[in-house]
This record gives sequence, C-alpha cells and structure tokens, in this order.
Amino acid sequence: MSLKPTIRAFAALAAGLLCITAAFAQSYPTKPITLIYSTPPGGTFDPISRVIAAHFEKTLGKPVIVESRAGAGGLVAATYVARTAPADGHTLLVSASHLTSQLFVKDMPIEIKELTGVSLFGLLPYQLLISRGMNVRTLKDFVTYAKANPGKVSLGAVATGTHEVEIHALQAALGFSGNVIPFKGIAPIQLEMVGNRIDATLSASNPPQMRTGEIISIAVGGDKRRPGNPDVPTFREQGFVHDPMATFYLFASAAVPRPILDRISSEMTVVAKSPEFDAQITKILGIQGVGLSVDQTNQYLREEYAKLKKIADIAHIVPQ
Repeated sequence: MSLKPTIRAFAALAAGLLCITAAFAQSYPTKPITLIYSTPPGGTFDPISRVIAAHFEKTLGKPVIVESRAGAGGLVAATYVARTAPADGHTLLVSASHLTSQLFVKDMPIEIKELTGVSLFGLLPYQLLISRGMNVRTLKDFVTYAKANPGKVSLGAVATGTHEVEIHALQAALGFSGNVIPFKGIAPIQLEMVGNRIDATLSASNPPQMRTGEIISIAVGGDKRRPGNPDVPTFREQGFVHDPMATFYLFASAAVPRPILDRISSEMTVVAKSPEFDAQITKILGIQGVGLSVDQTNQYLREEYAKLKKIADIAHIVPQ
C-alpha cells in the first residue's frame, strides 16, 4: 500500500489549516480588545497600557479596554489571561516577566508554558529611591548607613517577581543587608515612603513625590543619566558596577494562533517607535521603546530568567 496519497492528504489538510489561520489573522480583531496590566492603578504600567490602547484603537479599528488586575506578583493577571480569557488574541497582558514568579511560588496557578511573550517593547534602568526621613542624600552615605545598621533599612519590594529579585540584587551589589517588605505594587510602596515607613525601593518611574522632595532619587542604573533627572548620577559614576533594569512585555495565551501573535507583535513595534510613545512614555518615564518579534521576545525572557535565577539562589529565595 502506497503512503503517497496519505502524505498528500495530510499536506493538503495542513495547508488548508494554515490558510484558515492566516485568514483569521487578517480579520483580527473581530471584537473589542482587553489590555490587562498586572499592577495597581497609578503605577508605570497604567499610562503605558493607555498609550498601547490608543494606538490599537486607531490602527486595528476596535475599542480597547484597559483593566488592572493586581496581586500575587502579577500571577492574578497572568492566570486570567492564560486560563480564563478566550485564547483568541483579544485579551493581552502588559507586565514584567511572569517567569520570575516560579522562584517564589511553589504551587504555581498556571504553567509557564501557558503564556507566550508577544513583544519586549520597553527597557528602563531602575533608580534607587529613598524617603526624605532617611536623612542621607548620596549613594555613598546610604551604603555607609545601611552597612552600619544591618537589617534596619526597610526596602519596599513588589512581591514574588522581578522587582523583589532586583531588590535582593541591590543589597548584594552594595554590600548590605536590609529588611525586605513585600507589597502588591510600586505605588503603595511610594505612599509608605512619603510617611517615612519605608526607607527605600527601586523604581522604574519618577513618582510625583520627587517634585516635592518627599522621595529622593540617589542613583540610576545604566551607563548614562536619565534625561528626566540629569542631576542623579548613575551607580557606576558613584563607584558601583550595578545596572538594575525594568523590562516591559506584552503577553498572550500560548494557545493564540501564531499569525495573530505575529500581527500583534508587529503593531507593538510600531507603538514602541511611535511619536506618541516617545512623548508620553520615553520623555516622561524614561522608558526606551524596543519592539522585538515573538521569537526574540521569548529568547530575551529566557535569558532574563537565567540571570535572575542566579541572584535568587544567592539570596536563598526558596519557592513557598
């Protein structure tokens, strides 16, 4: 019995499915899109999501709903997109990497493979913020105080994710041991800093309290100063080789057809390079627009996780 007819039948079926999927991608979107971001309202992901939403509404021709689903270091939002929402590309997640959560959470509510990176669209070096009540104004003085008072400096960390690992990396790089206190998002940390109940944190954005002097930036990652705060020196300028980095991703359910993922990723590259992103995100928040393909994004995710896993091991972080 010849296998050639069977092989031809399978080939025809595969070609037919590919054509159907491609046609579906061309008709995407067929209904309103929902952008979920994984932090409380008022944080960095809020204005970013709204810039993306405005672009998608203009270019894709459908309404875009922006919604906050904070909690569990981004896992609340990630689980919703991976398991609850239909896997049709109409529900997307704006977040930091969800991979880091497995460093903290033993029984993950989702499997890592259930989400896929669609685009790495932004990069931003973190800055070290301190409360006015600390009574130090330079990185050198901060380190001197922290070393002289082990465990006394309180450090706000967005729990069970990349931000918390970066807080541990900060302590290792600067050579001190503080008291890491978990929060659901960066905005609540900054409010506690205004009340002098939290001493320091890392932040990707400039909180409004920096203008009033209630929160002070004393160092920034990267090899050059941020345009928004040119008076704040880098860690390197102050003698510390440390470059904490915030990453900004768009995710989708891994079950979304690849042609749709590619189309969304292509739109995100346009967003990241757009004048609107530059004016509202880069110039105000300092986030550099990137825009990687689906494959490039997932490769970057794997490399980022490997780096953070080493830090977590040094900090003796064990999944609970």
